[in-house]
Amino acid sequence: TWEYHLRPNLRWHDGEPVTAHDIRFTIDLLNHPEVLGKSPGRYTDFLIEDDTTFTVTWQEGPPRGGGPKPPHDYMVFFPKHLLEELDPAEFWSWDFWKRPIGNGPYRFVRYVELLAGNVDILPWPVNPRDAYKIKDDPRFVAYHSLQGAGVALYWNHGHPLFADAKVRRALSLAIDRKELAGANEFPDVELYDVLYSPSQYTSGDVIPPLPHDPAASRLLLEEFGWRDLDGDGILERDGVPFRFKALVSPTWGDRAAVPVQAQLRKVGVEMQIDAMDFSIVKRRLRSGDFEAMIHRHRGDILVHGSPTGYANEEVLDLIEAITEAISPVVQDSLYRELMPLFQADMPLTRLLPGLEMTVAHRRVRGLSSPWQIYPAWYAEKLWIEENE
Repeated sequence: TWEYHLRPNLRWHDGEPVTAHDIRFTIDLLNHPEVLGKSPGRYTDFLIEDDTTFTVTWQEGPPRGGGPKPPHDYMVFFPKHLLEELDPAEFWSWDFWKRPIGNGPYRFVRYVELLAGNVDILPWPVNPRDAYKIKDDPRFVAYHSLQGAGVALYWNHGHPLFADAKVRRALSLAIDRKELAGANEFPDVELYDVLYSPSQYTSGDVIPPLPHDPAASRLLLEEFGWRDLDGDGILERDGVPFRFKALVSPTWGDRAAVPVQAQLRKVGVEMQIDAMDFSIVKRRLRSGDFEAMIHRHRGDILVHGSPTGYANEEVLDLIEAITEAISPVVQDSLYRELMPLFQADMPLTRLLPGLEMTVAHRRVRGLSSPWQIYPAWYAEKLWIEENE
């Protein structure tokens, strides 16, 4: 539990006072199912003592990453008096985002455009597709960090088609993830199969991902008796075709499902796309009611009791040990032990990266991929080359 005391005389930019009720309103809003598309989050015990004093109690834990974080960590709070009558279902399209009212030292004045030359930096978060559009413009540089959720193909390990790691590996080899990224106008970044620490990512201390190798995919499948005996282009074994349904939510899967379907078809595997509403997909993921699923990538889903049915105890114990370790040196050592085991198992197949991106004019120097992409964090390291 945290107790907070707001400074007196805080004001929104329209002159209204900032109170504990604004904080409570923001937390409730961000936990609203219409905003997140999921069940309420962790900050559910919120007690207001008075307009400037409140307490927040963590209802889950300890979470991944070494313990609970206070609610002010990377949170922005909203003015209740301006937003409480708005429909949360339309949260992402509110006009408020075009004319925001804050309470900090800077006020919103006007929109300016990068391509028109009005500004030098378009900071994170930038849509990767938008960043991709300027890749051939010599005036700008796009910086990226491999962060965020991304998209993955989950295999139900309890299904007879996906129970063996070699079959999951074969299906992963059949998927051309660089082609998939290009089709979605993503920059060319390495999409690793394994879990790793931030320091290992920045230093390149991560084992390479599986290549796109349809020939190797077919050979592995043939080892398990999958062959196209009737010439219809679909592999079969004991008279049963290699056919499965992939549950897909429009939020995360629509960018990947059709290309993956075509790529698997080339090695004789038929993936049928079963498009569902996000809430249904999430419910079926939790219950394990799916054959395969294209959905937001979540490393934390691979835990003991995972709905995917993944049950390699050595791998799961290592993941648990990593989340409990405090020392980065110990974490890195555990990750090195985990990587080859994880890739050998391929409990899921990552399809698209989760990217955080910043776009800047080339005269702005000091930014770099993959970590120093946030200009507000590294302002003291930036400079301007006036001759550019």
